Amino acid sequence: MGFVGGCEPWAVVLACALAWGDPSPSGVGDPYYPDYGNGGMDVLRYDLDFTIEPSDNALRGVVSLRMRALQELPLFHLDLIGMDVDAIEVEGVDASFTREARELVITPARAIPADAEVDVVVRYHGEPEGVPDPAVPIEGVGWFWHGDSIWVLSEPGGSAGFFPCNDHPSDKAAYTFDLTVAAPYVAVANGTLTATTESERGVTYSWSAPEPMATYLVTLAVGELGEKRIPMADGREVVLHFPKDAPEKRYAALERSGEIVTFLETKFGPYPFATIGGVLSSLPIGAALETQGRPVYGQSAGASESTVAHELAHQWFGNSVTVARWQDIWVSEGFAEYGSWLWSEHAHGRAAYDREVAGARTFAKRARSRPSGDPGVKQMFGVPSYQRGPLVLHELRESLGDEAFFALLRAWHEAKKYSNATVDEFVEFAAARSPHEAATRALLRAWLFDTVMPGN
Repeated sequence: MGFVGGCEPWAVVLACALAWGDPSPSGVGDPYYPDYGNGGMDVLRYDLDFTIEPSDNALRGVVSLRMRALQELPLFHLDLIGMDVDAIEVEGVDASFTREARELVITPARAIPADAEVDVVVRYHGEPEGVPDPAVPIEGVGWFWHGDSIWVLSEPGGSAGFFPCNDHPSDKAAYTFDLTVAAPYVAVANGTLTATTESERGVTYSWSAPEPMATYLVTLAVGELGEKRIPMADGREVVLHFPKDAPEKRYAALERSGEIVTFLETKFGPYPFATIGGVLSSLPIGAALETQGRPVYGQSAGASESTVAHELAHQWFGNSVTVARWQDIWVSEGFAEYGSWLWSEHAHGRAAYDREVAGARTFAKRARSRPSGDPGVKQMFGVPSYQRGPLVLHELRESLGDEAFFALLRAWHEAKKYSNATVDEFVEFAAARSPHEAATRALLRAWLFDTVMPGN
């Protein structure tokens, strides 16, 4: 996420539970968000079939998901806030259900055996709303209805506001989307557009996102949208979407997405997804979110190269390598903001990079930054992530030298690609590859965990 101006996927996350709270049917025990996600299950795939009426903010949904039981499940939970549930099936058989706060409690006709894979279908309807969150300085996250358009930016827990899901980043899955709208509206989601089908219901836009994706990285955009395709020298293309009446200057920086990705590949390794894109929204906010393969930008964010570089760096760090717990936000935000500093250095020279470092150091000192490795819920998207966070990587680069430092970043991404990671895992990964293991570990732990930032 940008405001402008080890644990592996689920089976191992459960094995790590004693380190950060026991999972239960109504939560995975995340220290910051103990009720988010659901224990005992691993969702493998979501198929989202939505009929959307943007003028009325009306959604009728059929969510089909395939899940694996990690233990015997006489019942299981999904996260869902608001919305009216019409019916649920497990393996084609009607299941009973109840609602408890953000929990949709599902009792199948027969208990699901451990290690079994089952198909679950939830039919529901309603008017989605944003989900309030103490970490985010706006009214809510998730589904934004703005005029006759809809935009989705869900970090950390807004996806539960519009579809039933296991809403924690430790459970990543593949997705398909069938989004039906009436003309002249267009519906965009993550991944690649695979079909456009006309029917009595309207026009259905089908999208496929096969790479593992955390729920908070799911996005939708519905409105009268324009599209621009920008070819890259290697045959790939950047696909941008924006309100048809948006002046080009509002998405001028997005038009450099291909150039930025090509540069970041020299530092981080190959781009991890099939799609390179961006969505300029009509939202009057100076914020953006790294929604997978297709970041979404507020009205004023699409003209900022540093914001675009930040969101694109997230595709490696945040999206491909995803936090195991929300307190591990540094492995996402610290790396992404450092990616924007690297772009500044590349595009505007070393002096520009040095200004980023000096400005962050001054700001973090004045703010008496909390530790980046455990910033607290209210500072997840504050100084510990955006100022002190990239300074950690700057200090590591200064210690190791450029060749070893960038080799380390590429190796880290390759080792953790499409999975989850903790801050401690990175510390040990970096120390083990350093010629000065103890000194590197000490440097990182001081910058990440000391109450007072080094140098203060």
